[in-house]
Amino acid sequence: MKSSSYGRVSCGLRFFLALGAVLLRLGTLSQAVSFSHASSDAGLVFDLTGASSKTVDALCAQLLASPSSSASFFIPWDELEDMRRKGGNQKLLELFASGSAELLSGIFYDIDLHRAGDDIIHSQIKRFKLLAESVSASAVDGFYPRDMKLTSRTLASLKNMGFKYAFSEESAIGEAIDAQRLQAFLMPDSLLLYSVSGRVSKAASLPPASGWLEDFVQTSGAVFGDVAGSIPGGSVVFNVKIEGYTSEDIEALFSSLRKMNIKVSSARKLSLKEPAYFKELPAIIEPVPGKLGKFQELFLAEWRKFQSMASEFPPSLSENIYKMGQSKYFASPDAAIFIPEMLALTQAFYDFSESFDLALDGESILAVSNGYFRIYFSAENLNPVLITVPSEGVIAAGNPSGGKTDYALKTYFNFRSYDKGWEIKKDAKEDYWRLSAFLKDYPLEIKKTFVMAKGKNAVKYYCSLQNSGQSSISCDVALNVLPAGNPGIHMRTSLGDYSGSFRSSSKEFGEIKELAFPLNGRATVLKFAANYPYFLTLRETSAEAAYRKKELSPSDRLLTEVHFSYGDFSPSDVAKPLFEYADIFLDGAPNEKFWADADRFIDPRRDGPEGVDISALYYASGSNCGYIFAEGDFEKTANLYIARKGRGSDVLYSKLKAPDDLLYYVKIPLAQGSPAAYKWESVWLNTFEKGFSMYAGKAVEIRLPMVLPAGEWAVYLESGGKIGDSVYFEVK
Repeated sequence: MKSSSYGRVSCGLRFFLALGAVLLRLGTLSQAVSFSHASSDAGLVFDLTGASSKTVDALCAQLLASPSSSASFFIPWDELEDMRRKGGNQKLLELFASGSAELLSGIFYDIDLHRAGDDIIHSQIKRFKLLAESVSASAVDGFYPRDMKLTSRTLASLKNMGFKYAFSEESAIGEAIDAQRLQAFLMPDSLLLYSVSGRVSKAASLPPASGWLEDFVQTSGAVFGDVAGSIPGGSVVFNVKIEGYTSEDIEALFSSLRKMNIKVSSARKLSLKEPAYFKELPAIIEPVPGKLGKFQELFLAEWRKFQSMASEFPPSLSENIYKMGQSKYFASPDAAIFIPEMLALTQAFYDFSESFDLALDGESILAVSNGYFRIYFSAENLNPVLITVPSEGVIAAGNPSGGKTDYALKTYFNFRSYDKGWEIKKDAKEDYWRLSAFLKDYPLEIKKTFVMAKGKNAVKYYCSLQNSGQSSISCDVALNVLPAGNPGIHMRTSLGDYSGSFRSSSKEFGEIKELAFPLNGRATVLKFAANYPYFLTLRETSAEAAYRKKELSPSDRLLTEVHFSYGDFSPSDVAKPLFEYADIFLDGAPNEKFWADADRFIDPRRDGPEGVDISALYYASGSNCGYIFAEGDFEKTANLYIARKGRGSDVLYSKLKAPDDLLYYVKIPLAQGSPAAYKWESVWLNTFEKGFSMYAGKAVEIRLPMVLPAGEWAVYLESGGKIGDSVYFEVK
């Protein structure tokens, strides 16, 4: 039908609806309230998900007792399957047969309408429609998206499948006036689209909350009046989720509708009437997909990969492909409760083919399974992104909600991680997988190798550095691990066992032989073989074990070996506290034991402005690293520079003028909490990711990756693109 202008409706209808709401709110729900005007139609959808049979019987009795009333029903696919196998509620079937109720279709498995392909959307809506028609023994003309948002692709499919109308959230309608969004719209392909009132639906679905009926009457009275006053012949459509309803709640709901003189109708009966007005809607507002966590992104990439390979899998896996599209897996970025289910759904594909190349936005992933572990490797650098144990439904290492650079395991070579530039090789043997990565950064030749024995609960990781140059070179290696969940820490060293929890701390130990992260009687464990790290740095969620620096002569090689496992774990009863005091994190005051022999320097220069002032500085040297503790006011300090003092003038890395010739300096963004870059003899290394820094408002503590050479040094504070304060100190 063609569009026409809005007309006016009787003011009496709006007056009596408002009056009804006031009277009922004042406690007259038990008294009969009558209106002299004609009744108003409302479209009503009952969502029977999780409803008890007693409540459904009461609902059917209300509709059967009023031949002039009708309603649309939605039953989820799994409950419909049960009805098909076991037989449905007899009163419900009687209602369908009488024409007083219609059954709506959804999409099988509640597949995500935004992320699914057209063929899956079409096949699984069609599948639901046929099932609904089989159960109700009547035609199904309407589509109900439940808690999902409609897309234009879905609407296009509906008309092709013979649907006459569909339901949509108000947010998909571009009308500026609230009341004018709540009407039946005519789409370009003649499909009717009913906009569902969110306010009335929410109020109607409140039981068993106290005062729900009063709130429903008040809300619906206002919304119905607004719509009737704005749209000729306008009818409000709302849904009621009756899970948690009692038969008494059903009776109260219908009683309130009768008292407000509201006649409820199914969408089918509403659509058969000749409305005074159908406004044409060229298109709906497309939903904006929510942000996904890392594991969800990988799961989505797997789903798309398996769809593209569907013809290669046995027929038994076809149903798993459909199940992977369930909207609950993508509804929230925190999908932790569904991780066991998602891992189980995909494991059959890895049993069929042990590895897959997955494509994420701007990232390539190599997923490999050995039957116990499934590891998602970055195809750029072979860093494990997530390490999972599908048989137990857990993520052993990695951040399932993290970003691109949150790796489960990450190795640093001379304080760099080399995220790109690797040559990756994958070798599948009968009994094991070997994955290797090669990189040359003259004079270093670096190789990383993972060996995954099939069916074993351990993965071996080897890392080697070889000096291919003509002169000696210093090598520093560190391994960072990000255990999943919120585990504790247990460490076995040559000095004994230690246990504790994550906190921002650093400490030198003897030989670290094992790092375990226990949680609920199970643990992710790293066992170090032959070459042992000695220094442990903890951050809020990760642990970094650093090996001793080694000088490599030409052709010499440095080799590290780590065994990663997951399983039962019992911590030692005689373990010592991991950190009896904070070796680096000092809570705003120098630790007397650690800093007893440190040199202290009072700020000899001007005081800085508020938030950019350094008052005192401590410096101490370790075996192969330096420690700095600074006191002052750093609330407005953006960056801290540690610079070697010289003559003349130079320009800092961020183009700031400084009074010294800076032969060497480290830039530390305080808000970021870790060194960002460092320069040595005119060479900038912009990927300086190792090291430690903690910002506590009035104190800054730093572990530098090397001992500062003897001489005079300076610390500069930067704020707003200017040097705010500085202090000189001497390294002896």
